[in-house]
Amino acid sequence: MPDAVTSGHALDIQHPPFKYLNREEMDFLLSNLKVKEFEAGTVIFDADQIVNDFFIVQHGVIGETDPNVDEDEGMITHYIADDCFGALAIMNGISQHRFTALEKTSCLTLDKSKFVSLISDNKNFGNYFRERLANKAKLWNRASRSRDSNSFMISQIDTDCMRQPMVLPAETTIDQAVREMREHKLDSLLVVKDRKYGMVTGTDLLNALIIKEASSSEAVGDYASYKLVSVEKGDFLFNALIMMTRHNIERVVVMEQEKLAGIVELTDILSFFSSHSHVIGLQIERATTVSQLRRAALELNGLVESLIELGVRIPFAMDLLAALNARIMSKLFRFVMPDEVLNNTCILVLGSEGRGEQILKTDQDNALIVRNGFSYEGLADLLSTFSEELVSFGFPRCPGNVMVNNPKWVMEEDEWQEKIQTWFAVSTPEAMIDLAIVLDAHPIGGDKKLFKKWKKRLINQPRQDMVTLGCLAKGSLEFSTPLTFFGNLKNSSEGIDIKKGGVFPIVNGLRTLALEQKITKTNSYKRLKELVKARVIEPATADNISEALSLFVEIRLKQQIARMKEPTASMIGTNHIEVKKLNRLERDLLREALQVVKEFKSLLARHYQIE
Repeated sequence: MPDAVTSGHALDIQHPPFKYLNREEMDFLLSNLKVKEFEAGTVIFDADQIVNDFFIVQHGVIGETDPNVDEDEGMITHYIADDCFGALAIMNGISQHRFTALEKTSCLTLDKSKFVSLISDNKNFGNYFRERLANKAKLWNRASRSRDSNSFMISQIDTDCMRQPMVLPAETTIDQAVREMREHKLDSLLVVKDRKYGMVTGTDLLNALIIKEASSSEAVGDYASYKLVSVEKGDFLFNALIMMTRHNIERVVVMEQEKLAGIVELTDILSFFSSHSHVIGLQIERATTVSQLRRAALELNGLVESLIELGVRIPFAMDLLAALNARIMSKLFRFVMPDEVLNNTCILVLGSEGRGEQILKTDQDNALIVRNGFSYEGLADLLSTFSEELVSFGFPRCPGNVMVNNPKWVMEEDEWQEKIQTWFAVSTPEAMIDLAIVLDAHPIGGDKKLFKKWKKRLINQPRQDMVTLGCLAKGSLEFSTPLTFFGNLKNSSEGIDIKKGGVFPIVNGLRTLALEQKITKTNSYKRLKELVKARVIEPATADNISEALSLFVEIRLKQQIARMKEPTASMIGTNHIEVKKLNRLERDLLREALQVVKEFKSLLARHYQIE
């Protein structure tokens, strides 16, 4: 359906909310629209006033303000051509804010009764106005990534994709177990021992008989693995894929209310989703040289692009990429380091990699914990080799030199503790930057027991008061939110730096609140969930923050991918978003997401009493 023309202005019906109207509803809308003109300074309706019309701006600017706040601070947002307002006031009964024409403005209006009729008859049209950022972003995802009912991203683990496992008593003989597996053409089975399930694969039994020289009359339960990786029935298939990737396994057990429901195997998932993530996983696992591992690493950008094209949600894509990146870097560390070093050190990834929020490869951020008293001649050279190899894998050097080839980030256990205590004590901007870096640390190789002690001491550091936390939170307020005085998106030839204006304030604020609550999770989305449980953040606020963060990452990622395909594209920063390349709905969502950032920054300022 082409754009509808009303009074000389083309009404944009290609995007929500009007996209959701069918032809009959669109005809009803167009036949009942009226045109109203407002001179600059006209109050269209005020706070606590009953509103009788729904408005669509044709041209001009409408400002939404809070009349109970000082004039300089009362501006909430403004509306320009094709923006809508008045819907929430109609549904709430009265308006919460004042709406004023900031310049000569023309609007299309729809009588309240006719608007109510439309939102009552059309659920999606109504939901567009009822829901705030979180649900509006979900509508956008459904509109821009339409899939059929078998879409991988909405496919859940149920009876259609599960296998009913064979379950045998643990005392069953190996001979009988092999016969059962052969008869039913299975390559794995479950055993139950003291009401606990274990898994045995054909490979396990082959190793038991050939390598361990077990007798075929021995109990099969003695060769089962009882540390099973499980998912809940009804969870997304994609989560099962992430679990398999992270643990390097090919099947997970499905539970339903703590009872065994079935098994999902990798082949079951791949029947729903054709992705080369598993191929890359196999390349990583089978790599016996650095060059083979490098080839797998260099294919990750292609995987990212395919995931986005398939409509994979950003947090899920982050999880999968984090698991693959960790396996790549861990294996490279094993290739480079002798066993003596591996047994006495633990390598950490920091920053977005540590939080598991990396999409496209960015700067290296890593550090090393060394066991107290351990020394190895030539360790510095080995660490430099590791850093250089990561560059060849597509991980650029860190501009701030936060890498293991920098002695500042390689210390013994006690040295680390002294350094961390100093950061907490001095609370300088430089110390807060370093502290923020290590708070996101995640172990990927070496002796991970060193990290457990290190992390425990980090989280349990004595705090003098809220001063240190306030200094850490202050980083979230350092960069201005890229919105104009009227609440519109700032625009420039360089674009919006969405890392400074949107991502960092959220990530750093959640990191600070998590430290205060002694939350050990490093992923921002998981920190959010824990902060909701701790009643630090309201669930609705957390939903908005989560969607805002995902939106920032997704829009930035799409533009990064587009620029990678255009060799002649402008030399714009990787963290910058070009507003001119966004459609109206994307601009609307981005503007709302940045409003969420402003609200979150206000929450931090109040909580930590930061001026």
